[in-house]
Amino acid sequence: MKILVVDDEAESRSLLTKILTEEGYDVRAADGGKLALASIVVTRPELILLDIRMPGMDGFEVCRRIKNNDGAQNIPLMFLSGSTDLSERVEGLRLGAVDFVTKPFQREELLARVRTHLELGKLRAHLETQVAERTAELRESEERFRTMADAAPVMIWLSDTDKLCTFFNKSWLEFTGRRMEEELGTGWTSGVHHDDRQSCCATYRSSFAGQRSFQMEYRFRRADGEYRWVHEKGVPRFASGGVFAGYIGSCVDITDLKQSHETLLAAQKAESLGLMARGVAHDFGNLLSTIFGETDLALSEMEAASPGRQNVERIEALANYASDIVKLLRDSAGASVDANVM
Repeated sequence: MKILVVDDEAESRSLLTKILTEEGYDVRAADGGKLALASIVVTRPELILLDIRMPGMDGFEVCRRIKNNDGAQNIPLMFLSGSTDLSERVEGLRLGAVDFVTKPFQREELLARVRTHLELGKLRAHLETQVAERTAELRESEERFRTMADAAPVMIWLSDTDKLCTFFNKSWLEFTGRRMEEELGTGWTSGVHHDDRQSCCATYRSSFAGQRSFQMEYRFRRADGEYRWVHEKGVPRFASGGVFAGYIGSCVDITDLKQSHETLLAAQKAESLGLMARGVAHDFGNLLSTIFGETDLALSEMEAASPGRQNVERIEALANYASDIVKLLRDSAGASVDANVM
């Protein structure tokens, strides 16, 4: 493993180089800050041992420049110093040093500290690689999801653990005619009909608090300004380990379906009323037939000047009026008039 030793004292520099080389490390030495910075550009070391008190550019300044270099800022750096000044140590740690080695140093202590920070550096690099790979995988997965979501024929949304929406697919944005930035967070609620907004948001919040699925219907403003009925379903998302990650939901425009359903219900209601009207008209018609028969028989047996004849004729007139009503009832129910009965 490559170690860079930076010390303006030749004796100290040579001793450090000898000790580390004997342990199998690949050691490069520099007698000042400028040479050290140039060396890092050529070959990146795994560890830097840096003297604080050097003429010209001191160790603190060298450290500042290393930490401002994107390609070198993560290299672990240990300061070398013969001083016991606490303020120097505090400043060194503030600048990003991982450790201090006091001069004159003890061989075993020096090697133990070097081994520790080289191992920590390897672990840190490994973790950074894993994080970078995982981040790339997540980014690729997110891009695949967005591609699939944008191709879906329904409106899709995502929310984070703070209840704020973080994504809306292409179908959603085309329906609302708004930009992603306008819908994010709670911006989407501005499109919910005023009369439905309170219940809509209450359902969302209560379901979110219980981390349970929900379904609801509300009126949502389309790009042309028309409010359309939508059916929304939300499902909680969980990351690995069962950690709650927010919600994913979908919306479908059900306006035409609701209108068709209402039309069907109206037709079924009308059909039921028609069947009832035809039944009533049929039964009432049978009663009127009996009345007509009885009045005809009574009139045929009565003299023209008979005292009760006028009453029977009045009954016959009322029966004819009732017959007209039955005829209208049957016509409205779609039944044909039975002229023989009337």
